Amino acid sequence: TKKESPARVYIPKLNIADSLKPMWLIPTEEGGQTLSTPDEGLGTPKKPISDIIFIYGHSWWNQKQNLISQIDKLSLGDEITIESVLGEKRTYSVSEFRLYNYSDPKFTLDDAPDGSLVLQTTARIGNEWLIDEQRVKNDLWPFVPQDISDHAAFQVIATPKK
Repeated sequence: TKKESPARVYIPKLNIADSLKPMWLIPTEEGGQTLSTPDEGLGTPKKPISDIIFIYGHSWWNQKQNLISQIDKLSLGDEITIESVLGEKRTYSVSEFRLYNYSDPKFTLDDAPDGSLVLQTTARIGNEWLIDEQRVKNDLWPFVPQDISDHAAFQVIATPKK
């Protein structure tokens, strides 16, 4: 059966219960494609790009902190529930954290575990951290590399609860 699109996300630890905005692929200046990003709230691809659920958004927009910027406060084992457009719910457990330079060729969703959930936001632009730098560098080590450039993304990987 075809996998139904995610419609809502629930993250109890962060008091998040929000609908997901379907986003489209748009062309890049380099001739590739990227996903459009909602100015506010949380986005997910309108058409799945693999067998994972990908939820993302801006950490900050127009000097206002967005919901997704709180994902650095999650811990291993925290639960995230996704509700499909048909109302079916599936719960995931946080299993990993990643911090990537956007320019890193390894920066891809291809290495996320099959059937997993990936939450992503921008972690740093220039010299400014948009999420909690000390939490990311200290508490989430060894998941986080120390050689971070001026444009980095933070990911939370969660796998289906059994």
